[in-house]
Amino acid sequence: MELASPRPPFAAATTLRSATWAIVFAVVGLTALYWNTAASMVAIWSRSETFTHGFLIAPLAVWLAWRQRHRLQTVPIRPFAPAILGIFLAGFGWLLGELGSVAAAQHFCYMFSLQLAIVAILGLEASWIIAFPLVFLLFAVPFGEFLMPVMMDRTADFTVTALRASGIPIFREGNHFVIPTGSWSVVEACSGVRYLIASFMGGVLFAHLYYRTPYKKALLILASIALPVVANWVRAYLIVMIGHLSDNELAVGADHLIYGWVFFGVVILLLFWVASFWAEDDDGIPAARPASAAVKPPLLTIPAAALACLAAAGAWPMLSLALTSTLPYGTPSLTLPEQVGPWKQVPLVEDSPHPRLPGAVAARSVSYANGDQTISVHVAFFRRQMDGQEVANSDNIIVRVDDRTWKIIRERNRPLNWLNEPVVANTTLISGGGNRFEAVDFYWVDGRYTNRRSIVKLLVALSKLLGHGDDAARVVIVARTADDAPDAHSLIDPFARELAPAIDRLLAESGAAE
Repeated sequence: MELASPRPPFAAATTLRSATWAIVFAVVGLTALYWNTAASMVAIWSRSETFTHGFLIAPLAVWLAWRQRHRLQTVPIRPFAPAILGIFLAGFGWLLGELGSVAAAQHFCYMFSLQLAIVAILGLEASWIIAFPLVFLLFAVPFGEFLMPVMMDRTADFTVTALRASGIPIFREGNHFVIPTGSWSVVEACSGVRYLIASFMGGVLFAHLYYRTPYKKALLILASIALPVVANWVRAYLIVMIGHLSDNELAVGADHLIYGWVFFGVVILLLFWVASFWAEDDDGIPAARPASAAVKPPLLTIPAAALACLAAAGAWPMLSLALTSTLPYGTPSLTLPEQVGPWKQVPLVEDSPHPRLPGAVAARSVSYANGDQTISVHVAFFRRQMDGQEVANSDNIIVRVDDRTWKIIRERNRPLNWLNEPVVANTTLISGGGNRFEAVDFYWVDGRYTNRRSIVKLLVALSKLLGHGDDAARVVIVARTADDAPDAHSLIDPFARELAPAIDRLLAESGAAE
């Protein structure tokens, strides 16, 4: 009995070459379909130091896959039809992200589509061999800035604690603090997010290239996450100490950012240098992969798989365009009532924090007075929302972190009686000009109220899908308070109960206006 000869190497190489060209065709086609999404990713890489590494991810992934070229020639290239369904579902996720203006969802779904297209064309066995390069592509997605507020808080906590332990008197308000030689603030650049992302990516790549044992890989990746966080805390403390001891001659202005990158670079080099002592040689044993079943003809040919990938993704951009083209264009007129209970409308109080609400098609800010007490109301209405002009946007804020006049002391959620129902609202305690203010804000979308940005994005997307448009609004109420006392609550809560019917009617009428 004669054994069947294996597939000739030349035939295997030819099939792999055909699959490679099919992958190029599919990637180019998917990028064309999701062009705005791909372009927005590149724009973020260009303008943000945190995500500049995005330019390196695709070349690195291609190189990592190329290293496996000889192993790829040992397995059959059998297009995997179920991955086409994955591309279709990723397209639906992209549509929700597009309608809700959630850039991260669009970016991830675009990247999932590219990964699934490669799996669809190569098949499971070949894709398993290049599983790491495929997963590594996710580092191209600019994601992680949501960690910034938490990491800023923890950096400020450590810095203040370390300064006090060093015997330096310190006064803290939020993430701003004053020591005898000057004042300091923990802003976005001090959060350490950029260090964390760069270290995590480097740790994952190093672990893949130089380690074979799973527990060693896991330990290095955990170290690459923990070390930059702790190093950033130490960096912030040392910068303040250098500034303090040099009478603010050193480590102030832009040079402390340079010191930060130098310090981070030294720490990461030390991490990988130490990790190199436990590097393991490639033992030549191929990674485990799904066992091959009896050879059967594939459901799809390689060219058909590439075309099917584009077909599965193609409907969603067209549906998005169709839904967006029906949105109303009108600009509503926001007229707030002249009187709210005992409160009468007066000229806007200028010496209080005013929220930044860019992108609104209409906005109105007024103040109300009752004796010597005043409350300011800010309403911004959004329509035909797009990237950078959404109601729930990082630029739509009460106070900028680097604002020199107003400082955020605390942020939390609390219930607000609105239309005789409790609505959870964001509450921000603000200091500035020798006074403190409490700002209460929430969102309105298609008749519903919420304070959570993620819910706002989902409601906007669903409203578009149902043909109700994307009208949304943000309401901000600001009142003066004393230190940490709850007196602003006693002003805002009864005022909000009186104001709620007028605001609800105004937003409903504005949403109905074309």
